[in-house]
This record gives sequence, structure tokens and C-alpha cells, in this order.
Amino acid sequence: MGRKLSKKKKRERFVLLTLVPASIIILSLLTLSTFRFWDIGNKNVDADSTKYASSDQAIYSQLREYTSTLQHTNSVNIMLNKLDPSPETQVDSPLVALIIDDFGPGLNSKMVRGFMDLPHNITISIIPGNSHSAKVGRMAAQASKEVFIHLPMEPIESVSMDEPDMVYANADSLTLHNIISRVADELPQAVGLNNHMGSKASLSDDLMTKLALELRSRNWVYIDSRTVPHSRGLPQMRMAGVPTAGRDVFLDIDKDVKVIKDQLGKTVSIAKSRGWSIGIGHVRKNTLKVLLESLPEYEKEGIKFVFVTDLLDNIEQNDNVTMVRSSK
Repeated sequence: MGRKLSKKKKRERFVLLTLVPASIIILSLLTLSTFRFWDIGNKNVDADSTKYASSDQAIYSQLREYTSTLQHTNSVNIMLNKLDPSPETQVDSPLVALIIDDFGPGLNSKMVRGFMDLPHNITISIIPGNSHSAKVGRMAAQASKEVFIHLPMEPIESVSMDEPDMVYANADSLTLHNIISRVADELPQAVGLNNHMGSKASLSDDLMTKLALELRSRNWVYIDSRTVPHSRGLPQMRMAGVPTAGRDVFLDIDKDVKVIKDQLGKTVSIAKSRGWSIGIGHVRKNTLKVLLESLPEYEKEGIKFVFVTDLLDNIEQNDNVTMVRSSK
């Protein structure tokens, strides 16, 4: 997939993929040698959490040490993306994963049941710690839907901070472990999570590294809702080996039916071009209406609506580009 590169572009790509990374690696080794006695845990891991974190300390140290190096490679990543643009040609069997957020706080039985009864693969993302969270999790499992945890994470603006399982940007390892364990017990059907809010928390390399280790220990996946530019979710998850991707389109940025249809259309168009896409919607009447009307039509066009975990199983992942894995 993708355009055929010219000789000039190939030479540029060779330089970027060999000489620049080699220079970065040498610089990293010199830096690590100079600061080998730096205590990477002195900022956020308190005395109570040190014992818990010790089993992952070696990996955690490596991730923290290389974070600063990766931050200096952003310009290289941007140039690589320009050299390897998204393909314009259509692909066979485009994959679309749809996540529906915000289940849990209220229970409009008719609307919830409407999403559960959709004859398509959608992922139900539940805010934990609310009065109906556990019940919706059981309903989703009975309806053969995939379950995510819509984890509340600290936003830049201090709004809606009353969630019982809020993850703050400065959370230490033990606090984060306790929150993830609690929500996992409440929603045992969950196979992954995406962030609810999190515009401040997801900018923290430190927090996202800790979260990545928690998810990896449970074999969970992570979808970055992308509530803020330059989120550190994807790079930290990839370094820890957690299957991950980011949201492409918010379906219902507006409650108007036409807007939702247009947003769903954008989601499908991305999948037709790139091979896959991820759309996020919410538990809303018009969102359900659009899905009921539009998904069958898109399926007739060859679009495959899949669970998030199935989509991640079918795409290649690396730091610069993610594409559908060849079926050959």
C-alpha cells in the first residue's frame, strides 16, 4: 500500500532511517552513561509504591530513559510521514471499529438496549464507578459486544472532576494500580480501555508509561481518544508492547443527524483510503439512529465493522505508520 517513492525520496528516506537514528542512538548512549546514577523514580513513586513497582523497575527504567530521546525524534517522524503519505488508492475490505462511549452514569433502558441490539460489531465503553456500570457490562457481554473501560483521566480544565476512579497526571504507581484493579473487578468483561477526558493526564510520559505497564500485565489494549494534540499515549503504549491506535473521528461532535452522518462518512472514507479507521460516538438518540440506518448500507459497500481488538490484530504497528497487515 502507498505511493511508489522517487529515487530522491528514497535517498532522503535512507538518510532519515539510517544516519539520523544512528546519531540519536549514539547520543542516547552517551547521555545514559553520563547520568547512570540518576534515580528515575524519585518524582512520582513514593515509598509505599516502590515495593509494588520493583518487579517492573528494569523495564520502567528503560522506558523512562528513552522518553527524552523519543521527544527529540518528533521532527524525524514528521519528515518520515511526509515521505510515506497515506495511500490514495482504494483498499479491499476496509475495517472500521466503532466505540460508543459514556455508558454507566445513567440507564435509559430503551437506548442502551438499542445499542446492544445493533447487529454489528461495536465496542461498548463504560465509565466505571457509576450506578449502572456493572449492569451495562453484563448486558454488553450477553449481547456479544466488546467491552472497554472509559477511564476518567485528568483534563486540563478542572471540570467533571468528581468521577470516583479519576486518574490524575501525578498519580504514583500504587494509586494507579489500585484504580485499574478496582475497575477491572467491576467490569471483568473488559479487554481494553480508552481515555475519558484526559487532556492533561495523557500529556504525561510518566503516567502513560505506568498505565502501559498496567495494561500489558492484563493483556489489554489501548485506544487514545485524542482529546488533546501531542498525546503521549501511543508512543508509550508501543514501547511497552501494548496494542494501540488512536481515534480518527468523533461521530457526534454535534447532535444533528446530518452532522453525525457526515462524520460517519469521514470515518468510512479514511478506512477506504488507509485500510482501517476508528470512530468514537456516544450514547445518544441520534447516534443510534444514524448507526441503525447507515451501517447496513456501508456493509453493502464492503465495509467491515469490527471490534477494536480484531482491528488491532489486523494492522501492523510501528512508530511512524500503521497499516493493514497483508492477507497473503
